[in-house]
Amino acid sequence: MKKKITWNLSGMEVEIIAKHHLTHLTDYAERNDIVFLEKGIDLLTDFTAITFVIVEVKFVDIIKNHLNPAQIIDL
Repeated sequence: MKKKITWNLSGMEVEIIAKHHLTHLTDYAERNDIVFLEKGIDLLTDFTAITFVIVEVKFVDIIKNHLNPAQIIDL
């Protein structure tokens, strides 16, 4: 089973912020042997965005406990 894990971001340069956040998520995953099936950014407005990763369910608890996501969605 797969899960989509999201983080909400906002700010004047939200696209830059979101890309930077995704870089940190990727670094974290590499250090902790977490496999992202997919990752990306959804720009909602000029000032709000969502970064997301899709992972197998076995990685959800470590991400939830360490990275404080906004939402975890069943896929």
